[in-house]
Amino acid sequence: MPIKSKSYAPKGLSDEAKLLWSSVVSTWEMDGAAHVLLVNCCRALDRAREVERILAKDGPTVKDRFGQLQQHPCVRTLAVEHGIFLRTLKQLGLDIEQIGQGRPGRPDGWQPS
Repeated sequence: MPIKSKSYAPKGLSDEAKLLWSSVVSTWEMDGAAHVLLVNCCRALDRAREVERILAKDGPTVKDRFGQLQQHPCVRTLAVEHGIFLRTLKQLGLDIEQIGQGRPGRPDGWQPS
């Protein structure tokens, strides 16, 4: 059963996540499961953006207790959050088309010899 009453974005979302929320809700009717997926998608986007800010400030590496450079723990967290975001988009049927993948198409007017 489609949900119409939950057209407002959940509290605590960033402006970017609210924009995603409103664009999806205004375009699609959602059932309860899709609503939960969209909430998870928006929250994953916010978490990913927060981790990106931390990495922009700290850099991708940190020194361990021995002074050796190690990968910043947030690098892995960012990969996980991006994965959650993309999976929930896919589960909602909102795949982002990948442009520039694979071979280029044939030029106009091309005829096989």
